[in-house]
Amino acid sequence: MLRAFRHLNEGKPYANWTKPFNFLLTAAGAKPPASAPPGEHFRLVAPFSTDPAEQDRAEWIDVHHPDAGTFAITTRDGRPGMARVDTFADVLAKYESHPEAKSLGPSGELCGRITVGLFGRRPVTVEKIALIGKESNRLEERSRGELTVDDLDQRITVYDDHDEWYRVTVPKLQEFGARAVADATGVSERRVRDWFRGEALPRTRVRLIASELVLSPSALDHTNDDSPASEGLPRN
Repeated sequence: MLRAFRHLNEGKPYANWTKPFNFLLTAAGAKPPASAPPGEHFRLVAPFSTDPAEQDRAEWIDVHHPDAGTFAITTRDGRPGMARVDTFADVLAKYESHPEAKSLGPSGELCGRITVGLFGRRPVTVEKIALIGKESNRLEERSRGELTVDDLDQRITVYDDHDEWYRVTVPKLQEFGARAVADATGVSERRVRDWFRGEALPRTRVRLIASELVLSPSALDHTNDDSPASEGLPRN
């Protein structure tokens, strides 16, 4: 996304850049001009504005081919070099057969374009919560191009979520039993029981090993001890 806005950001101070966590406009469903290669992905974006006149005059960029330069938009067919965007009438016409991805059909099936009847919500299971900040890190290295997309972890701040350990990992480990978890992590069974009671938090390295066991339980010896660790212990 940053590469797509390089043409607009060039020569401007950082404060005026289009950058992470900014709002932007997107012309969903825009049709490329005839000069664009057929069959290629095409997605137009532009700096955010609430003024329709500015949106019409904006320099739109194809995020898939940012080096192609900017595009102007139109709601009419056959305008050379201009991308065709939908009118409100176009959007309304598509809505009738729009697949509702967030819903299930009457029989519990995924909704398609011709699904009819009373829809229900699709169930969602949260497996991991990642807490990130809006801080912009290492601005000078980024502006000089020294950081690439592979260095994303250096561009944003990721916070440890200790609550995930008690909310997700510990209840799963309790199902395996203290003895099996102790053997797999290399700590004492007594220390594992302290984890289960919320009286201790393992070191980062051990916590990562335990979290991996939850994701890959086949690595565990599933033989529980005679008195299961989960019996009579609080679940956080």
